[in-house]
Amino acid sequence: TTTTTTTTTTTTTTTTTTTRTTTTTTTTTTTSFVPPISCNFTLSAASGEIVFPLKSPCVTDQDPFWVISVGDFSNSINFNIAEYTTSNTNDDCTDYIQFLGEDDAQIRKKMCFNEDTPLKMNFKGQKRVKVVLHHQNRVTFTANFFGFSKIH
Repeated sequence: TTTTTTTTTTTTTTTTTTTRTTTTTTTTTTTSFVPPISCNFTLSAASGEIVFPLKSPCVTDQDPFWVISVGDFSNSINFNIAEYTTSNTNDDCTDYIQFLGEDDAQIRKKMCFNEDTPLKMNFKGQKRVKVVLHHQNRVTFTANFFGFSKIH
């Protein structure tokens, strides 16, 4: 008697292909540095406006100031602070505007940012007024000025 054994081996190979789509989004942020400027200005005009803060930051070693010079056609200056704000929550005069005459002497009381109403001033006999902003807190203000001659 003969016995035959047959062995059959079946190999099955399964291949799975996975496709992945990857999307990469790149956002470019440009940061520009605006260097501080010396904030002292001479305004030689019959009228104008002062707005603070400026678009460029001021250097911190000097208070910003504006010299208003109305020339020979006027002998007085009207100055009106239309609006102002301060981040100072104390009821003190830490932030204020000082008004100086031609010899840099104070010619009027300083305007404190904690006052209730905007300020209107007339500097009679002045052809030049220096407006100096002293502040330790964040402040904003808008002011208008114009020169005039009083007719006798």
